[in-house]
This record gives sequence, structure tokens and C-alpha cells, in this order.
Amino acid sequence: MDSLSIEQGTRCLFWLQNENGGWGIEKAVGSRVTNTAEAIWALTSVGANGPRISDAVEFLYRAVEGSNKGREQNCQHAREYAWTLFALSSYGLQLDESHVVQCTQWLIDEANRAEEGWGPRSLSAARQSDATQYTAMATAALQLVLQNNPEFEDKSLLDRIRTRMKEGLMSLAHLRNQDGGWGEALQDLSHPAFTAYALFAMKCCRGMRPNEVHITQARDFILGSATNDATATTKQDLGGGYRHFTRAWSLLALVTNPPDVQLEEVYRLGYWLVDKQNTEGNDTGWSGIDDSGASTTWGTADALVALHTFSRSLCLEDVLSSSIKCWNRIEELDTEIREQRDKQRKTTELSFVWYFHDRAICAANDWIVSSGFLVYILFAAVLMTWPPFSLRREWLIIGMPLGIVFFAYSYWKKRQTESTKSSVVFAVAIISLIYTLIFGIYSLFG
Repeated sequence: MDSLSIEQGTRCLFWLQNENGGWGIEKAVGSRVTNTAEAIWALTSVGANGPRISDAVEFLYRAVEGSNKGREQNCQHAREYAWTLFALSSYGLQLDESHVVQCTQWLIDEANRAEEGWGPRSLSAARQSDATQYTAMATAALQLVLQNNPEFEDKSLLDRIRTRMKEGLMSLAHLRNQDGGWGEALQDLSHPAFTAYALFAMKCCRGMRPNEVHITQARDFILGSATNDATATTKQDLGGGYRHFTRAWSLLALVTNPPDVQLEEVYRLGYWLVDKQNTEGNDTGWSGIDDSGASTTWGTADALVALHTFSRSLCLEDVLSSSIKCWNRIEELDTEIREQRDKQRKTTELSFVWYFHDRAICAANDWIVSSGFLVYILFAAVLMTWPPFSLRREWLIIGMPLGIVFFAYSYWKKRQTESTKSSVVFAVAIISLIYTLIFGIYSLFG
């Protein structure tokens, strides 16, 4: 799994963001609550943060308050409240935050009593209580709230959340078809995307003990859809309409804890998403619909979460976090790597220089010692035999101690190295010292 795919998808999501902090369906389209919530969920999942995500969270705050401009920019029904709660909880907000409380209370109070699920108000009364997507996302959002607030002081609120979650799972069981899949609503033809929503919610709510047979059959239904020809167009395969979106949610549901990563079809879904990623300029996300469309917010967000969760299930989280927990540290890591390489190169060069520096010092030292005594012999001979200097005792006073110093140094050098060269130098020092003493004594007392 290539971490570059996740990094590029993350950059694309930021590129799709609108100036008001929200996201629309695609680039330069008006912001919507669900698209913004999906983007926040995806970005926080891969570890991105910063002021632009804070702006998006502020957009959701206004959506909950109803203060954004336009109906689609404010929370109206279950899907928007569920996605907003899911995003805010993924962002790390807890039940002591007022907007989280408001979304939670709305989902608890507005669950449709007929089948104990959630439905969009835009559907007819007969279908309001049986929309799979709405029920699944609301149930999963409440589970995330419960997971983030295990020690919340208001125990009665936590109990109400657990009750609603159980009722949501019961509603999903009621919506299930005989083939093990789920459709958009009760008795609709099963589709892998809606089956994936249901499977994702049931896996998230393992603590509520959902029906394990339903989980197994939902997984088998998705895997059976994944083996169909990718060019098929029936609703019960992954190759029909909304293929990126369907495959992303199918992959996410399969790799959500516990992951089914041992299955070949799961790997195919993951690498299919990577292969179908856009690569034109800033448009490096996923269309969500087909292979040729421009990147959409929901297609890119769903694929990002699915691929990141897949990488974690493959124990590649540490590898991916190098570049995108990814995205925040990519430039910093590149800088660190460059600095380490420069440091290593400079250290190598410095070692190379010091090697020759030491060799040069040793050679100069040997030359000074060996030639120095020869010069000293000549110097002593001039002092002691040339008439203008032979009677000047101060020169002899300087010369004799100098000869002794040369002798002592050459002796130490010989003891340190025990080389032929040092022995020769030492012999020269002895001769020069004897020469100095003989002629010095003769000049002084002779």
C-alpha cells in the first residue's frame, strides 16, 4: 500500500475546501453539512490538523445552530446530525461540548418509533423509519460518542445512548434482506454500499453484541459482489453506478475491527482504489462515481478513510505515519532526512580531510625533527668554529640547552613510535649533543 496515495488524497481534500470552511460535493460547489463532516472525518482519521480543519469544525458548529446561509448548510435530518456528530467526535470533542450534546440529544429524541431507527424527513412517512444509511450512521455515531466518554458524569445520558444504539441495531436487523444484504430501505434490492453501511455500524458496535450471523452474511454478500465482473451494471455488484463510493465503503466495512485482511478480495479492493485515483494537478482524489470524473469530496473522503484503515489492519500504520500522520510531517521529515544526509556527507568529508591533515602533521613533524638536528649541527659548528662567534659565550649558553631539548624530544619520539626513522633521528640527536658538549666545553674552558 503506497502512502503517497493517502498523502495526495489528503492534499486534494484541502484543495476542494471552500472559503467558508465547508465542503461541497465537488470543487467550487456550495458547502453542505454531510460533505463537510465526511471531509473532517477523513482528515482527522489520517492525522491531519491545522487551522483549515478548525474552520471546518466552526462550519459544523454553525450548522448545528442553524446559522449558516442556506438550507443545505444546516442540520435538518438524521443523516446530517449523525454525520456531524461522527465528525465532531472523530475530531476529539466530548460530551462536555455543547454542539456534541445537541447532536446526541437530537439523535436520541428523534429516532423513529415505528422501527426504532432513523430516517430522512424527505421520505414518505411509510419509509421514514427504514433508511439503512441513516440508521447505520446514527448508530455508529452514538457508539463513537460512547467510546470517547466512558467516564462522563451524566450516567443517565450514557444509558440512553446505549439504549438507542441497541434499538438502532435492532432496526438494522429488521431492514436486512434474505440474501444477507441491505438495500436503501426496507424490501429494497440489496446493494453492497448499503450493506457496507450496515456492516460498518455492526462492527463498530461489537460491545452491544450485534447478531454475528448477520455480520458474517453481510461480509459474504460484499465479497460475493466484489467477485463479479467490474463492468457489470446490476445493483448487486461493485461495478455499477457509484463504483468508487461503493468499493470504498465495502473496503472500509471489511477492514473495520476485526479486519478481514486475509481475504484476496479485500486486497483487490484496496489496490483498485489506489489504481483509480486521479493524478491531474491538484485533482488527486477519487470521483466517487466512475473512472473518468473529477474528484468529489465524498468519494475522496471515503477512499481516504478506507485506505488508511486498510493500512492499519496490515500493520503498516508506522510506515504510513511517516508521511501522513502522514500529511502534517511530510515536509518536516523530508527536511530531517536531508539534514541527516548532509551531516553524514560532511562527516565523511571531514574525516577525509582530517586523515590527510594528520598525515601532513606527522610528515611535517618527522621532517622538522630529522632536519632540525642537522640544522642544529651546522648551527653549533658555526657558533663554535667561526671566529666572530666563537668567543661569544651567550650563543653557547643558548645553544647547549637547545641541544638538550632536541635530544629529549627525539628520545620521547623514539619511545612512542619505535620506528626506523625515529631511531635515526635519535642517533642524530646523540651525535649533535656530544658535538655541542665537546665544542662548548672547549670554547668555554679551552
